[in-house]
Amino acid sequence: MACRLAAAAPGKNTVVRDVPMLVFFYDERSGPARRMESLIAHVARKERGRLKVKRVNADAHPRLVRKFCVEKIPTIVLVKGKVVVDRIDGRASMPQIERLLERHLPLESAPSLRFAHARGAPPARELVGVRDELGDRERS
Repeated sequence: MACRLAAAAPGKNTVVRDVPMLVFFYDERSGPARRMESLIAHVARKERGRLKVKRVNADAHPRLVRKFCVEKIPTIVLVKGKVVVDRIDGRASMPQIERLLERHLPLESAPSLRFAHARGAPPARELVGVRDELGDRERS
């Protein structure tokens, strides 16, 4: 069964946003979901403005669980334009979540040095040395 969110009914007040939404399905009794709580909170803080994060208690919202085809708890679903574009079923690590987001979120205006290094740029300490050299030349 394809997971696609239905459009809102005509006449209802809806806000259409271009911001992707990360939906975290959890259950209070699930140990893996409880361990992922801090990761999800970190993503929400880090990606504020580029991503909206929603937590959904699977026991309290069974219709959403069916709508998003959630079979395992925890599950992370990334929604863009009312379409499920990617998901992680089961427990996930921070690198897995970051890879999911990198595939679908636009790049920030100033990428972090950690991601720049992953693309072949020199490590941060080398960049600091380059800035020091440039600063000395500008002062001369």
